Amino acid sequence: MNDAPDDAESVFLHDCLNIIVHDLGGVSGSLFLRADLLAMRGLDDDARVIRSIATEARDLGHHARLIGPPLRSSGTLGKQRGGDLNTWWPVVERFGRHFLPGGVTLDGHMNDLKVPENAVGPLSRITLALIRDVATRITATPVRLTMVATREEVANRVNLTLACSSSDGQPVVLAATDATSRWLSFARRGADTCETPMELSPIASGVTLTLPAEDS
Repeated sequence: MNDAPDDAESVFLHDCLNIIVHDLGGVSGSLFLRADLLAMRGLDDDARVIRSIATEARDLGHHARLIGPPLRSSGTLGKQRGGDLNTWWPVVERFGRHFLPGGVTLDGHMNDLKVPENAVGPLSRITLALIRDVATRITATPVRLTMVATREEVANRVNLTLACSSSDGQPVVLAATDATSRWLSFARRGADTCETPMELSPIASGVTLTLPAEDS
């Protein structure tokens, strides 16, 4: 019973995100058309500026699509697709860096391992929630927050380790995990309910997220 308001709020926010993504697709399409018309009139500089804005709007829509639920109807931005970790990480980094306090930088070291199509959205949301949780446990700055992807060949799984380090690369121990953290709870719930099995393992300087490796 207590979960009903949260569920209703989640559906509402997801619907709002769907609307934004759909409208960004329409805006970017119109801007690309305008750029083409300007180029046909020989106004190449103006066309270049408009095309740049259109590309940014289109990319933002694609990125928002990767952290949200499936669209209920098709649109200019298309459906959510799988990909590899190298293409997935910049999306997470784009949103994740806004969750961090001053003096904290975010980067990642990925590889070309595939992300299952049905795991792209959940993986993105779980990772962003973990970034927010870790950010609340950083006790001093400046520090670097880095996510590194490694593959365990024997177990055929991928470890995504999000860890905090100092400017000279030494691990930084975070404040103790709060079992009631809303962001950690959100991440655990997402890992437990995702079609692709995921597991969270806390470490002193952050957390490791493990999921099955998908062959190319």
